[in-house]
Amino acid sequence: MITCHSIAQVSNQFIGDPLDIEMFKATKWRIDEVENSKESDIVELARFEPELNEEEIARYDGTKIDNSEIEMGKIGSNEPASFSLVKRFDFSSSLQRMSVLSLNTQNKTLNAFVKGSPEMIYSLSKQASIPNDFFDVLEKYTKDGLRVLAFGYKEISQFDAGWVTECKREQIECDLTFIGFMVMENKVKSETIPSIKKLQAAEIDTIMATGDNGLTAVAVGRNCNIINPSRTCFLAERVKDHNHKFDIKWIRIDKNESLEDYLKEHEAHPHSISDIRERARSVHRLSSIDGYENPTQENNDEADEDILEKAPWEQNGNTAVIKDYDIAITGNAFELMMKTIKLKYTHEEIRESYKEVIAQAKVYARMSPDHKAMLVCHLQEHSKYMISMC
Repeated sequence: MITCHSIAQVSNQFIGDPLDIEMFKATKWRIDEVENSKESDIVELARFEPELNEEEIARYDGTKIDNSEIEMGKIGSNEPASFSLVKRFDFSSSLQRMSVLSLNTQNKTLNAFVKGSPEMIYSLSKQASIPNDFFDVLEKYTKDGLRVLAFGYKEISQFDAGWVTECKREQIECDLTFIGFMVMENKVKSETIPSIKKLQAAEIDTIMATGDNGLTAVAVGRNCNIINPSRTCFLAERVKDHNHKFDIKWIRIDKNESLEDYLKEHEAHPHSISDIRERARSVHRLSSIDGYENPTQENNDEADEDILEKAPWEQNGNTAVIKDYDIAITGNAFELMMKTIKLKYTHEEIRESYKEVIAQAKVYARMSPDHKAMLVCHLQEHSKYMISMC
């Protein structure tokens, strides 16, 4: 929280992401200007110092030090440590994280701190540092509509000025030790719910596209009536199946029930088309035979794409059953659906099924700016309505 952000201070005013600013204010530290001397090996981008009152200064002078704090390492010398920011990799929506290199001015240790989505920090952290209830705790907070960030760190044992200058983010954003979550309540603005009610009263459909976690997005969507709180809601996420192929996993939000189990209970069944990928590969093989004319060069690339080989669900041969439910889709799942729709050799029944799913969805979560643009373009192309975004 002290170092892992993109805040700048200009004329005693913080400039940067509002969330970063509020987090930094909560630390009660300050940003000091730095002047790098010619003798300095490592260039400082900023320095962070604690804001101490008289009592806290006295504690560091040694007049009011509790032995337990010494044992816990909270107080290590007669002066509080400060931290120098020496490298920053800005937040990337596609990577779902940002990172910094921070130098402790007291003991000269260098640490990488990484902040990002819980799913991403989980994937970058050493498994030994991940608590067993990681996903249970995450689910608890996100289902309540709270925004959750995760943090990890990595100690850099060997470094010099050249290494700091040349290092890539892939070198520091790996083998992290998981630190924990930061949980925040991002309240819906007072004017949001009345505005949505006016749009709905005018029969204007409302859709949410956000970078937040899927469960958080659904909870907020229900809170402002974009999603009907009384209706069953399914969340679509991209996963890899046992053959390491991408697939869509559908989860019923309120009961953590898979779509397959839900359909079995209601005597419905997913519709499988098992030979689609083989058809595409057959066309790919034909392209290498003398005399076979491939109508477009891009077909070869299409044949090797990951595609969805079954419709999301079908009941009595009618995919319109999805209109009985509310749908939320994550960015990666949306991207996979779009690839399937656009692929020339996708079975038409599957193509139309996923067009229907996208048209029915009310909430899109973990959406990058590119995903949002893709969604708007798709809706403009396939909808009879005018599409606006705010």
